[in-house]
Amino acid sequence: QTIVFDQCHSISVYTLEGIVAQVNELTNLSCWSCRFIMESDKEAIFDEIRMNNYDVFFSWYPFTGEEAPMPLDDIEDEDDTEEEEEEEFEWETPEFFNYWNHPPLPGTGLVQPGLD
Repeated sequence: QTIVFDQCHSISVYTLEGIVAQVNELTNLSCWSCRFIMESDKEAIFDEIRMNNYDVFFSWYPFTGEEAPMPLDDIEDEDDTEEEEEEEFEWETPEFFNYWNHPPLPGTGLVQPGLD
């Protein structure tokens, strides 16, 4: 089985050590651009796999602070939907919001109810 953590910023080296140490059928563990997995953590996981003779391939790529690129097809689809939404939506002011159609009667806005 394969597990891939790609830009998963909520895991730590303890998460990876726990996964590797459990009895499982894991053959491939990948940790790519995860904020809290440093190079020293990568070495610790490699050592854990080597010392216990686990049959697991571990790949790691450092966190660079950049987001993974989005496929061009997805970008084009998002732009199209935004344009369609803009074309479909037209704001119409409800009649009761229009001050000129229903001006307040003189004095009605100034009268305050009595406090008893």
